[in-house]
Amino acid sequence: MGHFEILSSVGAHANSSTYYLRTKGELNEGLAALGFDRLSLFLPSMILTPNNRYGFGQAVALTLWPILNPLFVGKARKYRGIPVSELGQAMALNVFTQGQGVQALHWSEFKSILGK
Repeated sequence: MGHFEILSSVGAHANSSTYYLRTKGELNEGLAALGFDRLSLFLPSMILTPNNRYGFGQAVALTLWPILNPLFVGKARKYRGIPVSELGQAMALNVFTQGQGVQALHWSEFKSILGK
């Protein structure tokens, strides 16, 4: 059954105690059970948008995250923020790449798809 892509979240897990992450994890598992030839789960941490749409908390995050990004190294690289334009471009380009099975894509894979 073809290829399906979805925007999920880093930390998504069906057994998470956090409602948001649990819901995303349940959705990911449900999609995997449908038996797609290829399922691409995009799992970003902080999506960096050009505009603050959600108030003070997002304003702080959008200001600090680019400064904090270099601190996320090794296994923590998946927590790096990504500009929404780059994430969208990576999702669009991923349609044209080859693959099989369930693919969990994080920051490093986004950058790889973009050739960065």
